[in-house]
Amino acid sequence: MIKKIKENRYLKIIIFLVVLLIPFIYSFFYLKSYWNPYGNLSEIKVGVVNLDKTEGSKGTEFVKQLKDSKTFDFTEVTNIDDAIKGLGNDDFYALITIPSNFTENLNSVTSKEKKISTITYSPNKRKNYLSSQIINSALKNVEMKLEEKVSKEVTKTLSDNLKKVPENLKQISEGADKLNSGVSELSNGLNTLNTGTSELNDKYSEFNNGIASATNGITELNKGTNTLNTGIATLSEGVNKYTTGVETFANNTITYIDSSNKVIGSIDKYVDGVNNINTNKNKLLNKIISMSGSNPGLVPIANQAKAIINAENAANLTQNGNALKVRSK
Repeated sequence: MIKKIKENRYLKIIIFLVVLLIPFIYSFFYLKSYWNPYGNLSEIKVGVVNLDKTEGSKGTEFVKQLKDSKTFDFTEVTNIDDAIKGLGNDDFYALITIPSNFTENLNSVTSKEKKISTITYSPNKRKNYLSSQIINSALKNVEMKLEEKVSKEVTKTLSDNLKKVPENLKQISEGADKLNSGVSELSNGLNTLNTGTSELNDKYSEFNNGIASATNGITELNKGTNTLNTGIATLSEGVNKYTTGVETFANNTITYIDSSNKVIGSIDKYVDGVNNINTNKNKLLNKIISMSGSNPGLVPIANQAKAIINAENAANLTQNGNALKVRSK
């Protein structure tokens, strides 16, 4: 009985000691797991997806800085889907995604419309919480270095622009002087233009008067043309009457020659008179024919004149033939 009591006593002591050591054992393993957490960071695999592929890409520079820091085992993944799949398969402790407009947003600090550059950090929540915090801290450190470098570049650019300000101010001053000179020349040109406009108005009045005179002259010319046309018509009618009379006279003369053999001597004198008349008449008719070349309105009259001359030539031939017959008898 006493032996059983002693055995139970030892058992209770052992159980008590075990229970007492449990917190220490837990503390040991807990402290061990968090002891020197930065000692093996190079073994923590972190995926990096760089979508910024522009020329002079800041995203590429950021990835290079991550790898050069050797803080973690940064592994660059070309495909975003593969990276997400690797994060889900516990291949990575975290995933860093650099957007395609990363460089553009960083460079916008020198423009009026500034944009914020963002980097997406996706931790693997199934991994150690402490590791995700460490990765986040290291990522912010690298990002701050990149921002510092960009700020230096922006500051340098602003400094260079400020150095150019005096030269630009000089150019602006010279431009202002040229502008003032140009304004003076413009003012003189406007005065000259006003003077020219006044002279143009005066000349325009004279031009209107000249147009009115020309209009009146054209009216008078039309009247004269009408009078000339009337005169030509009258002349044409007179020529027609004259032609008819000449033809009648020629016929009567031929009849007279045929019916009278007793007055041959008188006929010779009469023929000479007729020849004189015909000569003057032919001169008039030839003059009309020659004038028709320069005056189309006389063409009809000229045609009639030609007909008269041709008729007279035929009559002369007949007359000469008859005379020859008389003399041969």
